[in-house]
Amino acid sequence: MINSKSKSQTIKSIDKNDINFIVDFKDLAKNLNTTPNLLDNFAKECEELKLIKITRFSDDSAYIELKVKASDLIYFSEFMAQKESLKLNLQKLQTETDFLKNTFPEKSEKIASILLNVATICSFYL
Repeated sequence: MINSKSKSQTIKSIDKNDINFIVDFKDLAKNLNTTPNLLDNFAKECEELKLIKITRFSDDSAYIELKVKASDLIYFSEFMAQKESLKLNLQKLQTETDFLKNTFPEKSEKIASILLNVATICSFYL
């Protein structure tokens, strides 16, 4: 999985290039210490978010057009902000769960189980 910090680093490394450029996913993955497959999936995610437009040459290379929105995200570190927002929401959920456990002690085991499941799922995105 490519985490928020890696996403931001990837976008920053891309932005150092021109607005339109050719990328070799194998070379870029090696420079960013990730895999070409994860990088390709991230590129697809960026395209869905309308940050870039991808024109494929092969499985390993593509022509990338960087959209203005991508540059804005770089400067505001949006990917890192999304991660921090998720952390804050989890902390809020913990506080609310503690309140519910105290208010409804007979349901505390079930509430704790649900919270553990939510936290486990969210840990994959942090």
